[in-house]
Amino acid sequence: MPTYLGSGGFIELKRTSMEHSLNASMVPSDVNTSRKRFSVTGVKSNIITGDKVEIKRTDSTANLELVSGHSANDGSWFVHVDDIGGIRLYETFALAVGGTKASALALAVPSANQDISIKARNTSYRPLARIEEY
Repeated sequence: MPTYLGSGGFIELKRTSMEHSLNASMVPSDVNTSRKRFSVTGVKSNIITGDKVEIKRTDSTANLELVSGHSANDGSWFVHVDDIGGIRLYETFALAVGGTKASALALAVPSANQDISIKARNTSYRPLARIEEY
């Protein structure tokens, strides 16, 4: 929403596409460990490169089988989404924006299908520009 007050103002943007979780079923073939990439239906229209997301297993109390060496039922990472909806996970925003395979986290193929939810964790308002009087 643009705001202009007198001689100055600012513009703030807020994404609302991920106010709710994206729920999906991930099958073992959705994960490609050699490319450090995975995909699930609906990602391309809900998540963008640089988002910090929380991925949580919703079908049981078992651990999320996705990131190599990760042993919890959820985790939080930054994402890079490619042109066809493939996702790579990263430790930092800068690495996610870079999107290189070498910097991506190593993935593990799940032993079976697992239901997951993906929720963006950085949907707060952010200043885009400051307007100054000329």
